[in-house]
Amino acid sequence: MKQTDIVIAHFLKYGELTPLEALQKYGIFRLAAVVHKLRKQGWAIDAETRSTMVAKNGVKHFAVYRLTNNPGQVRRKRIECADEGV
Repeated sequence: MKQTDIVIAHFLKYGELTPLEALQKYGIFRLAAVVHKLRKQGWAIDAETRSTMVAKNGVKHFAVYRLTNNPGQVRRKRIECADEGV
Protein backbone atom coordinates (compact mmCIF):
# COMPACT_ATOMS: atom_id res chain seq x y z
CA MET A 1 0.00 0.00 0.00
CA LYS A 2 1.28 3.49 -0.85
CA GLN A 3 2.13 5.96 1.92
CA THR A 4 -0.59 8.29 0.67
CA ASP A 5 -3.18 5.52 1.03
CA ILE A 6 -1.91 4.68 4.52
CA VAL A 7 -2.20 8.29 5.65
CA ILE A 8 -5.73 8.72 4.24
CA ALA A 9 -6.83 5.45 5.86
CA HIS A 10 -5.41 6.68 9.18
CA PHE A 11 -7.28 10.00 8.86
CA LEU A 12 -10.52 8.16 8.15
CA LYS A 13 -10.09 5.85 11.13
CA TYR A 14 -8.47 8.10 13.76
CA GLY A 15 -9.00 11.70 12.59
CA GLU A 16 -5.51 13.14 12.95
CA LEU A 17 -1.87 12.18 12.61
CA THR A 18 1.44 13.56 13.90
CA PRO A 19 4.87 13.00 12.34
CA LEU A 20 5.93 10.90 15.35
CA GLU A 21 2.85 8.66 15.04
CA ALA A 22 3.47 8.29 11.30
CA LEU A 23 7.04 7.18 11.96
CA GLN A 24 6.20 4.81 14.83
CA LYS A 25 3.10 3.19 13.31
CA TYR A 26 3.88 3.18 9.59
CA GLY A 27 7.58 3.94 9.13
CA ILE A 28 6.71 7.18 7.33
CA PHE A 29 9.67 9.45 8.03
CA ARG A 30 8.53 12.55 6.10
CA LEU A 31 4.82 12.98 6.81
CA ALA A 32 4.86 16.57 5.51
CA ALA A 33 5.98 15.29 2.09
CA VAL A 34 3.13 12.76 2.01
CA VAL A 35 0.64 15.47 3.02
CA HIS A 36 2.03 17.69 0.25
CA LYS A 37 1.38 14.91 -2.32
CA LEU A 38 -2.16 14.44 -1.01
CA ARG A 39 -2.87 18.16 -1.26
CA LYS A 40 -1.64 18.14 -4.86
CA GLN A 41 -4.12 15.30 -5.50
CA GLY A 42 -6.91 17.55 -4.23
CA TRP A 43 -7.28 16.41 -0.62
CA ALA A 44 -8.02 19.21 1.85
CA ILE A 45 -5.73 18.62 4.83
CA ASP A 46 -5.46 21.02 7.74
CA ALA A 47 -2.27 21.45 9.79
CA GLU A 48 -2.26 22.67 13.37
CA THR A 49 0.92 23.48 15.28
CA ARG A 50 1.06 22.16 18.84
CA SER A 51 3.71 22.51 21.51
CA THR A 52 5.04 20.27 24.24
CA MET A 53 7.60 20.66 27.00
CA VAL A 54 10.75 18.58 26.77
CA ALA A 55 12.76 18.23 29.99
CA LYS A 56 16.20 19.45 28.89
CA ASN A 57 15.38 21.27 25.66
CA GLY A 58 12.37 23.37 26.60
CA VAL A 59 9.41 23.73 24.24
CA LYS A 60 9.15 21.68 21.04
CA HIS A 61 6.67 22.43 18.27
CA PHE A 62 5.12 19.85 15.94
CA ALA A 63 2.36 19.63 13.35
CA VAL A 64 -0.89 17.71 13.69
CA TYR A 65 -2.57 16.94 10.38
CA ARG A 66 -6.24 16.18 9.84
CA LEU A 67 -8.48 15.66 6.85
CA THR A 68 -11.00 18.45 6.37
CA ASN A 69 -14.42 17.98 4.85
CA ASN A 70 -14.20 16.24 1.44
CA PRO A 71 -17.49 14.28 1.46
CA GLY A 72 -17.22 12.67 -1.97
CA GLN A 73 -13.55 11.76 -1.67
CA VAL A 74 -13.98 10.47 1.87
CA ARG A 75 -16.91 8.26 0.88
CA ARG A 76 -15.01 6.76 -2.08
CA LYS A 77 -11.85 6.22 -0.01
CA ARG A 78 -13.82 4.54 2.79
CA ILE A 79 -15.23 2.09 0.26
CA GLU A 80 -11.74 1.41 -1.15
CA CYS A 81 -10.28 0.91 2.34
CA ALA A 82 -13.10 -1.45 3.29
CA ASP A 83 -12.53 -3.46 0.11
CA GLU A 84 -8.80 -3.72 0.93
CA GLY A 85 -9.44 -4.60 4.58
CA VAL A 86 -7.73 -1.49 6.00
